[in-house]
Amino acid sequence: MRVDNQRLVEMLGLLNRKIHRSLLPVFEAEGVSFTESVVLWKMKRLKVCHATKLADDIGIPPSTLTGVLDRLVAKGCLNRVPDPNDRRAVLLEADEHLFELLARVKKEGEVFLAGMFKSVPDDQMRQLIESLERVISHLELEEGESA
Repeated sequence: MRVDNQRLVEMLGLLNRKIHRSLLPVFEAEGVSFTESVVLWKMKRLKVCHATKLADDIGIPPSTLTGVLDRLVAKGCLNRVPDPNDRRAVLLEADEHLFELLARVKKEGEVFLAGMFKSVPDDQMRQLIESLERVISHLELEEGESA
């Protein structure tokens, strides 16, 4: 039986949106918008990057990202720091507050997530996670990124 890759991508996208929407009230309680939450999750992984890379990774125009970054800097989640390799450039750096905020969101959202995946047996869940980790690692190697 042939695997329907398009269907898999559609299902992953739908699952991602449902998870994000369900966690949105937790973010809103922290004073964080949907777009800001996407930036926070990405910066948690990247830790330091240029705004242009972040905009490209998230898929929004740099001009749109600027306002989001301004708000996240004001909230203490991100810092703008000089790029040591280019004195004209500025890097974005995840602040400890970002990790604390995401830890709170993760804790609050864990109940929802446990309910969401309760119909999937633990062994299948572990297998799914391992499979997705392999796909992500492969893609990151192709893109020259690291996890």
